[in-house]
Amino acid sequence: MLESVASVRTGIAWRGTGSSNRVVRGRKWVSPGQRSECRVSIGSWSDKYDDLSSDGTRVLNAVIMLRLADLHPTELAAALDTTESDVAAKIADLRQAGWVESTPSGGDVLVDSARIWLTYDADLSLDPDGAADVATRIVRYHIEKLDLEQRSRDDVVRWVAAHRTGVVGAIRASVRAGRHQPAIDLAMAAWRVAGDAPDSSWWQELAKYGQAAAMEQRDEDAIVSLLTISADVYEARGLLVEAETQWGRVARLGFDHGHHDRVVSALTSLIRIFRKGHRPESVMDALLELADAHQVAGDQIARAEALAMLATEMFAADRTSAAETYIARANEVLAEVDQQLVPAQLRGALAEQWGRALWMIGQPIRARRCFAQALDAFRDVDPVAAERVGALIAIPIDTPTLPTE
Repeated sequence: MLESVASVRTGIAWRGTGSSNRVVRGRKWVSPGQRSECRVSIGSWSDKYDDLSSDGTRVLNAVIMLRLADLHPTELAAALDTTESDVAAKIADLRQAGWVESTPSGGDVLVDSARIWLTYDADLSLDPDGAADVATRIVRYHIEKLDLEQRSRDDVVRWVAAHRTGVVGAIRASVRAGRHQPAIDLAMAAWRVAGDAPDSSWWQELAKYGQAAAMEQRDEDAIVSLLTISADVYEARGLLVEAETQWGRVARLGFDHGHHDRVVSALTSLIRIFRKGHRPESVMDALLELADAHQVAGDQIARAEALAMLATEMFAADRTSAAETYIARANEVLAEVDQQLVPAQLRGALAEQWGRALWMIGQPIRARRCFAQALDAFRDVDPVAAERVGALIAIPIDTPTLPTE
């Protein structure tokens, strides 16, 4: 009888038999370990909920809507547009009614079985406008707490470290209420101090729901800003895989929408991350992508620079022949550009690099021609470099190795 009543009152369907059964309501489910507790308490919690005052239900609804782990009177007062003393009184009433229990630290939390029922089984039909108002107020409250112009960074970091769950809950509530821009603003504010409050699981939630808000709003600029700031936090904390994932998404967005600057920024950051992770092959792949991106954008000078950097990486990996091929291509690309637009320093540097590559593969005569071109480029802009390549020209052609730069 209890099961049929439960199905009518809460929409729960009992599927299957045996210990693997799940309690299912719509798309949500409760694990088997929690099922017996729900089976016993479902009727009583429903009755208790019906007996609550409207103020009591508002508090419970806000706690569930905002995913609050602890019942902070200050946060709830901000969300419900009332006073802390009023909320504290309502929490006391809920504690007396068995919904809330005190923690050893002096706070208040929902009783586990009550939270399960409220989260999975109760039909909390929140007024859309009311839910939006709650979301707006709680987001505004959190943004004020994260305001680095009004509070010291140390104060903000201490506050966010104690309210991580509340920040994510506010973002999620705002997204569900259709208030996407406030959710984006809160996520950005949280990311500005997230690096000083390290918690990788919280960062994952912050990234997930902040980006969800930006995607719901179809705001590509906001998506990229959130990906970028989160990538910087991950990289600063040494989480290179996570940083790579975020920059990879920025690169894909840039490629898909033809935003060259974003592609370049993302690939440049990925190259830096790959170097930190000692991944030379990935560095080379990214540099090749960067050269291709510059070619598509018609920036031949930047393309030549990327090819030269690729050659440098290949030299370091003892792939001398391949390195010569790419530095040769870099010089060829540069030669096709109006020379008045090419900085003399760059022209000289690429010519010298090509000469060194040729010398290493046993072509000293061609190498000297490159050094002569480098000397011509450096002569009026960099006396030190000019003296260096002049010395290279004077080295006997049977010398096996050249001095380092």
